[in-house]
Amino acid sequence: RQASPLGDGERGLLQKVFNPHLSDRRADGERFQPPPTGAAYLQRLQELVQAEEEVRQRRKALFFSAGFSRHNAGPLFPSSWTSSFQGQAAAPADGRLQARDDYHGHSAALKAALAQAAPEFDERAEDGARFRIYRFGNLEVRTTQEHGGDEDVGAVFSLRTRSPMQAWGGKFNQSARGDEWIIKVVEYVEAAAGGGRQCFVVLETEDGHAIVTEKLPDGMATWQENPEDLEDRCALAKVVRSEECSDDWGAQVRDVRGYQMQETRAFGRGLASPDARERYSQLVYCAAAGKAEGITSGYMTKKQLEFTRRGAGRGQGHAARRAAA
Repeated sequence: RQASPLGDGERGLLQKVFNPHLSDRRADGERFQPPPTGAAYLQRLQELVQAEEEVRQRRKALFFSAGFSRHNAGPLFPSSWTSSFQGQAAAPADGRLQARDDYHGHSAALKAALAQAAPEFDERAEDGARFRIYRFGNLEVRTTQEHGGDEDVGAVFSLRTRSPMQAWGGKFNQSARGDEWIIKVVEYVEAAAGGGRQCFVVLETEDGHAIVTEKLPDGMATWQENPEDLEDRCALAKVVRSEECSDDWGAQVRDVRGYQMQETRAFGRGLASPDARERYSQLVYCAAAGKAEGITSGYMTKKQLEFTRRGAGRGQGHAARRAAA
């Protein structure tokens, strides 16, 4: 292969100049005439490309800020992004955006969610760069993707239409009583930071409390009551299974807390394998749903699940236990 007379910097410069979205010369074939390679010409070309790069960086900075409005992108972006009917419209008054920098450490969960989601906003600039906005519940994720590059997460926001004290019926920073009945249980799975998956269970009580419990890789079984970011976390996760707990079966908060406390006492005996963490979620789910005699998996087939249910009875339910009381 014949060596190129151009250095790496010059080749990179010409690749930017002949970006197929800006200056596609591939159809010229043998008639293509390369630009001059004199020092003065290349210097001027470098200055123009640098000016374009500065515009791109300003675009990204605005797009990744709370000040960007998909309804009125502004003069930094192509005019086609703004509808002629909405050119002077302000951002919709549907809440305020709160930056969630803490989600930058959850790239695995974000990328897993993005891979299976359709963006609410998807526009392309003149140079082929794509700007996308995804919505997961009250969570908004903004990404960019350069021509020929990977999609990168640049900003994550929460759309706050309520104050933290209004979340979960005003239960934020409050605790559930031990004798509250669990009326619904949901098992979730999300992408783990180091790869693989992480399961967690959400319990909803009759008094409106929301409890999250899970086993972490270090072996700790956690118990969080009415966490402020629960809605955002659930939006990025997948529901494995859920169950409404009627008066015929179910459990109280103290019953499930007992399982969590038992696991907590075992903390320090070593790391928890993915199977052990998943089994904890299954145990909690079944206990909350009143399946006291059998632990089932949300990943079981329908046939396997029916077989397991025939061999496992229900726990003592709300009605029976209330009558006994």
